[in-house]
Amino acid sequence: MGDILDLLDAFDKKEEPKPQVTKTQGEKSQITTPPQKTPRKTKQSQDFEIGTVCLFDWFEQNHKNFSNIGYVKTVIKNINPKRFLLYTYIDPDGEEGERALRLEKNAHIYQVLNIPAYAMEVCTNGFTILYQYKDKILKGYSDRMGLDITFCTVIEDIPIPYARTKLRRGRSRGINVPEPNREEMIRRMPLKADLEAIYLTYPMFQKLAEKDIITNQQVLGWFLKRQSGMRDTIHLVLIDEILINIFSEWRMSS
Repeated sequence: MGDILDLLDAFDKKEEPKPQVTKTQGEKSQITTPPQKTPRKTKQSQDFEIGTVCLFDWFEQNHKNFSNIGYVKTVIKNINPKRFLLYTYIDPDGEEGERALRLEKNAHIYQVLNIPAYAMEVCTNGFTILYQYKDKILKGYSDRMGLDITFCTVIEDIPIPYARTKLRRGRSRGINVPEPNREEMIRRMPLKADLEAIYLTYPMFQKLAEKDIITNQQVLGWFLKRQSGMRDTIHLVLIDEILINIFSEWRMSS
């Protein structure tokens, strides 16, 4: 009984197991050291090109960059202040200058990129964040599971999507930014677009697009105009995915 109590006491104190001494008749004592567990390696934020930070901390540092967003500080007894992010935004459905309130839950575990952003927009089903990173634009779209990231390269002042990734809520520590094949993207611009493939993934294109749209560049212009003012993150991601399929060989890994 005493041995069991000693083991429990060692466990509570987080002590390392002591070497066991064994003896056999006519032999010297032998010390048997228990095998040591190898620490499990985890990928730290320094292993990534861009690290992540929780939405609450990022918003506190960056909200002053956005004229359409206002921070509402709240202090409620027995409530983790970082868990709920409350802010105001200019209501596009309201009268001129009218603002609305938005509450983001689990802001303490919702990861966003730990770099400044130049724009943040509120959507009907989430929000979007626009980052400038070196010569690229990164677009972040929120959903319940995390932040979808679209990588864009700028060609003739037009941001063109070429790859995507996702930050998993509570799990992602960072991302690496893939390089686009700009020469190939430019080569594809004047080529004839695969309109049948676009019709299958985006049936509205056949109904709404002008009949004289022929090239990939014309398709790009139509979809970017379509995205302007759009407030549905799922719809925005879908259009980015279509443009990636047109201009890039990249495919999102599972």
